[in-house]
Amino acid sequence: MAAAILPGDVVPVPQSSSQVLRLGPGLVAQEESRVTATHAGLQHASKSNALWLEGRRKRWVGARGARARGSAGRSIGRGGLLLG
Repeated sequence: MAAAILPGDVVPVPQSSSQVLRLGPGLVAQEESRVTATHAGLQHASKSNALWLEGRRKRWVGARGARARGSAGRSIGRGGLLLG
């Protein structure tokens, strides 16, 4: 069962001596053995020693190796011209 995590919560880290811990979206390492949440969500862990949070976000957070469909070239301020 996934645990509900809020921003600022210290996330429990699974004990593994030989593998490197991989952190996904919503998590940041503060110290060697301390992981803190930056977003609210449900904590998930994989067998390959990866941790991530799944939650409702309004923006896309790319994963390593993910392909982007498009990119923003330039933007014009509020009074600018919009070409369609």
